[in-house]
Amino acid sequence: MKRGDLHWRVSDTGIIAFKWMDNKPVHFLSNFHSPQDVELVSEKQKGRSREQFNTIKLVRDYNANMGFVDKSDMYKACYEID
Repeated sequence: MKRGDLHWRVSDTGIIAFKWMDNKPVHFLSNFHSPQDVELVSEKQKGRSREQFNTIKLVRDYNANMGFVDKSDMYKACYEID
């Protein structure tokens, strides 16, 4: 697989399993996002020119909202009682 490639399967219950290639394969499960929601992004690589590749809206949503989960985990670890 090259960067931006996407493989997906839909279960009988409507859950979609995504395998999207970034620098390494990334796996997602979703019952909300569609595999047809693809967009072209451009990224500058260190020491190279701009590279364009496909990404799915699921990746953008994940990156935009992941910080909230990290903060929640951080606070939980600070106040957790053994």
